[in-house]
Amino acid sequence: MGEPKGTIFDKANTIQHQRTLRHTRTFLIVATLLSFVATLKNYQLDLPISLRILAIMTLGLSTSFLLLIRGFTFAARLTAIGLLSVSLSLVTIAHGLRAGSYMFFFWMFFALPLVVPIHKHYKQELIALITCITVCYAATIIIAPYESTWQQMKNDDYDILFRGNCTLTLLLSGVFAYFIVTNERHYNANLMQLLKASEDASEAKAKFLSDIGHELRTPINNMIGALSIIDTDALPANEKAPIQILKYSSSHMLQLINNLLDFHRLELGKLQLYHQPVQLPRLITQTMQSFTYKAAEKNLQLHLHIDHTLPETVLTDATRLTQIINNLLSNAIKYTQAGNVTLTVNVLQQQQHTVKLLFTISDTGVGISVENIKRIFEQYWQVDNDTNRKGSGSGLGLNIVQRLLQLFHSSLQVESKQNVGSKFSFTLQLPVVV
Repeated sequence: MGEPKGTIFDKANTIQHQRTLRHTRTFLIVATLLSFVATLKNYQLDLPISLRILAIMTLGLSTSFLLLIRGFTFAARLTAIGLLSVSLSLVTIAHGLRAGSYMFFFWMFFALPLVVPIHKHYKQELIALITCITVCYAATIIIAPYESTWQQMKNDDYDILFRGNCTLTLLLSGVFAYFIVTNERHYNANLMQLLKASEDASEAKAKFLSDIGHELRTPINNMIGALSIIDTDALPANEKAPIQILKYSSSHMLQLINNLLDFHRLELGKLQLYHQPVQLPRLITQTMQSFTYKAAEKNLQLHLHIDHTLPETVLTDATRLTQIINNLLSNAIKYTQAGNVTLTVNVLQQQQHTVKLLFTISDTGVGISVENIKRIFEQYWQVDNDTNRKGSGSGLGLNIVQRLLQLFHSSLQVESKQNVGSKFSFTLQLPVVV
């Protein structure tokens, strides 16, 4: 999935962009000033050819700076680095290697990580600029003569230029190396602040959800408890339907609240399993019975098949196992308009102290296309069809099921054919209570 807008990733990218913009501006100012000073020095030494080259370079760097101010950051970087590389090559050829002008290539290599972010989005630009500098440097070393053949230069001119170029190159390389280290530390410190702010916000959100969840679940649990003591068989026919609606609606609301709270806990990695002895056949039967009214409302047949060799008591997290089955049955009924929904529990392997079980929930519903099967576990994703719009939900059910099964060291398997039906299955290895 993409990075959601307004998250820590966007803020980090904004910081990086601002930092790169600031560094590019500094680089262009320094390069333009150097070029201008070099132009004056070549004028003083009466070196006409290199003077013209440096004058053109100064003008070009000024143009790059204007491009940067107008917001054309990429064009400014490309123009500046390309112009500097070519101009340095020409100046070195005009001066000869003895003058040491080529040493400014090393400063450019030092400055490049500041000007272009070391990030995958800038990979091609970085490679292009490194290639440009490297090719120009290599061509300069190969082509340039030791002493100038383009213009008359004295021995003193070579000495003055060499000392000046050495001093400036070492100074600038050191300064930019220092900038690289300090800015990286500053950038990392900003990221840590963003991360801490994000964690604090997550903690506050978790506390809010926990508090509001408690406030919501308490009255709903009270409602479910009160409804459970009502004997619907003793009620007149015209009173049974409203009670059944209340039972289903309250259970469904509790399931949605639990899903939302558990989803957040799963996101934070704070949800754990609590294993205890559970009467498995009873748990499965009661879970299936809770969907009787909803299935009858849609004229669907509910079928339950439990392997007769299924152990009576196992060690498992009853709450989470019930939640998994609930979500799968709820989805099956929601997407099935005619036919049946079946829950099957088979014993695959049984040993003295453990049992391996296969849970299968199948339906005759709308099914899922091949291209959408991988998407059903995404957060908030739902099958997009007119049938679904009659009973849309949070879109978290299957995502939560898959994450809960991972805590059980299992995973959800899907088989589906569009307009035919779907089958969801998972296996569990559980300890048997003797």
